[in-house]
Amino acid sequence: MVLGEPLFPGNSSLHQLVQIIKILGTPKLQQIKDMNPENIDTKLPQLKAQDWKKVFFKFKVNPDFIDLLKKMLEYSPKNRIKPLAGLMHPFFNDLRAKNCKINGR
Repeated sequence: MVLGEPLFPGNSSLHQLVQIIKILGTPKLQQIKDMNPENIDTKLPQLKAQDWKKVFFKFKVNPDFIDLLKKMLEYSPKNRIKPLAGLMHPFFNDLRAKNCKINGR
């Protein structure tokens, strides 16, 4: 939503996987095992993770937003932030403020 377009655009599942790897970097073997224990011999392009500041270079983004996004986009399902923990993340602190107003309400 920040970019106004998909973060990982792809015209096929393989192309989309490449787009994900271009930003998140190539998953390590343990991360691949965590995602799919049956398919650990997959050959993937070896890329380093992008700096999130480069991904959002046109926008001034809150560092807490980037931290939350990283935790949500973790390859290993067991290491991803859980929904309630995500809602408790500091990124949402303003919404928990006593005098919080959204659209003037």
